[in-house]
Amino acid sequence: MPVATGLNEGVRDSRVGSSEGLHKLKAARWGSTGKRRMLLGRAAALGWLLFCWSQASPVNRTLAAANGWFQGVSIPRVTVEDLSLPGNEDLLRGARPFVLTNGMRGFEALSDLDEDWMDRMFGTSTADLFENSIGSPEEKQFLVPLSKAIESLRKAHAGDKAEYTMLRMNYEQTAVVRQLLSPSFPELFDSSWWMRRCLPSADSRNNAFLIAAWSMLVLGNDRAGMFLHYDSLNTGTWQMQISGVKTWIVCDPSGREWFYEPGDVFAFDPDLGEFPRFDTALRLFCAEVEVRPGETLFYPSNWWHATFNEGWPTIGLVGRTITRWNFQPAYAALKQKCQNPGEDISKKWKGESCWG
Repeated sequence: MPVATGLNEGVRDSRVGSSEGLHKLKAARWGSTGKRRMLLGRAAALGWLLFCWSQASPVNRTLAAANGWFQGVSIPRVTVEDLSLPGNEDLLRGARPFVLTNGMRGFEALSDLDEDWMDRMFGTSTADLFENSIGSPEEKQFLVPLSKAIESLRKAHAGDKAEYTMLRMNYEQTAVVRQLLSPSFPELFDSSWWMRRCLPSADSRNNAFLIAAWSMLVLGNDRAGMFLHYDSLNTGTWQMQISGVKTWIVCDPSGREWFYEPGDVFAFDPDLGEFPRFDTALRLFCAEVEVRPGETLFYPSNWWHATFNEGWPTIGLVGRTITRWNFQPAYAALKQKCQNPGEDISKKWKGESCWG
């Protein structure tokens, strides 16, 4: 396995017993098994399996160590300079997950990109607002202007309630955000090289970005998070943490048989009586890692992941990436999506007219 060398102080991994003590598992009350399965069926139509926890408390961190969880997968914390060192070739090509500790060094986004900036720049754009915790399988996202989503999250924060919103950005909106990502942008995360060649018109690039959720700003408050799931389209994914802290559980897809179905298991505090196989998943195929402002998590195609926010506002910039190592399965998935378009979710899910 490639090793992140110790030449840079930022290099460490996420295994149990590391000096960073990364095992702050979260517990929550999120309904019956029947409700979870019903909600899963509805959420699958969107390809996003998200939920917000209204009550949470830390789990005794010794439980993870006692059960031997998170021993099978490591997520190294590396610098940009580390990626070019011998032995880290599979990190550089995007074959393993890692946290880039200094990839946002000097980025204006860390000081300028907040909820006010998002409101000013994209307030009239449509966002997905997840307004409630899972009290009922009927609760689903609202499609509302981003300005209204931000207003709702601010009220939720004042009322100690977990909410979450996602803004799917088109190519041109992403270019606006990229202006804050200077002086440099990690090459592994850049998709412009192939999009300009394969999608020559602005309309085609904008459409591709929106349909494939290629680039997103995600905003949540304390205790908001997302189900254990995997992303579609066989692309790699990165998330730059702008503000707040996000805890991730990331799982190698080679352990798929131990994961159950997306959303079945609350990964941060699983019911091993109901889902006994998940103990093997946590021991052999999963890692837990905490990502702080200025850091970027990358994970390869089809890796499973669950998230938990800490702090308000918790803001992340999410992007997909295609490399020479994943472009063939990604091309097949994109072609399949184009030939089999899904339903218009704006006609099925609750929108602005139902929300106001």
